[in-house]
Amino acid sequence: MQMYFRFIMLVGVTVGIASCSFSASSGSSSDSSKSSSNSSTSSSGGDSSKSAQAYREDVRDYAAAAAESGRTPNEIAPGLAAVAERHGITNWEADATTWVGIGEGLAQADAGTAVVEDWSAALAQAEAGHAPVSQLIRRGYDDPRS
Repeated sequence: MQMYFRFIMLVGVTVGIASCSFSASSGSSSDSSKSSSNSSTSSSGGDSSKSAQAYREDVRDYAAAAAESGRTPNEIAPGLAAVAERHGITNWEADATTWVGIGEGLAQADAGTAVVEDWSAALAQAEAGHAPVSQLIRRGYDDPRS
């Protein structure tokens, strides 16, 4: 029963993220250029550590759902951008919380070390070979509450 509930929750998260991804990608080019010129910020108001934790949890849940559904690292960027946008983060690629959250999601999905290595290599390559990306993903995977 618990597995069924988890499956239903993952389907809901995946559908929700997909719809957010669609609406985020259908925005105007002036909106995207405006947000790309901003630096990485979290939403104003409230406790920033709680905001960062909520963002990391959403990234974790998204990455877990993506890994469990067999999506590749190259397919998750639009969904990650949508998650970040909901949290007021405009430069998610430069935010360490994103990468730790992805690692936590892979751990939550019970992904094997081969999957973690594949995702880390692909995402680090997409981010111009930044070694910290791989290290942060691995940190989140090894210690999901880091």
